[in-house]
Amino acid sequence: MDAKLQKLFNRMEENRAALLSSLEMLSENQLAYKPGGDRWSINEVVQHLVLSEQGTHRYLMKKNQAAFLPLAGLAATLRSIGLTLFMRLPVKFKMPARANAVPAGDVPLSQLKREWEETRQNLRQFITELPPERRRVLIFRHPFMGYFNIYQTLRFIEEHIRHHLKQIRRIRAWEGFPAGAPVIR
Repeated sequence: MDAKLQKLFNRMEENRAALLSSLEMLSENQLAYKPGGDRWSINEVVQHLVLSEQGTHRYLMKKNQAAFLPLAGLAATLRSIGLTLFMRLPVKFKMPARANAVPAGDVPLSQLKREWEETRQNLRQFITELPPERRRVLIFRHPFMGYFNIYQTLRFIEEHIRHHLKQIRRIRAWEGFPAGAPVIR
């Protein structure tokens, strides 16, 4: 893994650790709390992140089998920047239906942590074994923004976690959120 990929991967790991650490003091009741309607619980948000990364890893593995992949150019860079800006906006948006990362019920946080750790190790192995000539090719397709290279893919994963950390903060600040732990600002 080159230094740039290592730096991106380390930042992803730091974000994941910070998110999980912020949830350690919450009760099962708090983790399962839904602020109404079809809104997700904190556990469901974490499950979505795990499912998303599992799907990303599977897609990378499949796409890497192709004999030829085009190089990422200016358009991919602009799409990556656009996606980052879009995810940092203070607005909520619906996930594309084809993303296939919709939580399926309330899974315990302990199980989600194990699954996420395994997924991250698989992703680390993939990145470590990715040949240098494959690092700048269009290897991942975001369901809404199109194709990215591996660097842009890791930036997306990092931004995706940040985006959903904001969602978790909104859930915890909800008026009906069960008492127990202070709201993180």
